[in-house]
Amino acid sequence: MNAEELIKKTLLSNTSPEEFLWLKNTISSSQQNALPAGRQEKLLQIAFVVVPRHIKKTNIVLDQEIKKQFLNAVHFVPDGWTVDKMARVFIILHFNSDNEVKYINSLNTLFETAEINELAVLYSSLPFLHFSKSWLPHAKEAVRSNMGLVFDA
Repeated sequence: MNAEELIKKTLLSNTSPEEFLWLKNTISSSQQNALPAGRQEKLLQIAFVVVPRHIKKTNIVLDQEIKKQFLNAVHFVPDGWTVDKMARVFIILHFNSDNEVKYINSLNTLFETAEINELAVLYSSLPFLHFSKSWLPHAKEAVRSNMGLVFDA
């Protein structure tokens, strides 16, 4: 199972049917082929920002089996994450990575405009992002940060 499938499985067991339906519909609407250029990224960026309006901020519950699966898939276990944080990472995983430059620019826009909680999610999502070397400056920035949430991410 890959990271996206694990996160989806975890969200299914930690969200209400209404919350998961909102998340699913939001991602589906961003993936329509008829969308004009750049519109998919804009919809996902907006969804990333409005997650707290639709998804609760309670702690994720992970059983031992799912912890093992996360460890095997991404060498990381999202212990202590909240449901809204995982939902935001799930949205990030749906950015189109076919074009490296567009992908990096879309996510950099989120880094540049994020408030503190969004920044913490973005830094927590680094292990899941494509083109890992491109995110090294952000990882260095997080380590040097004096903002507790960002440093802890």
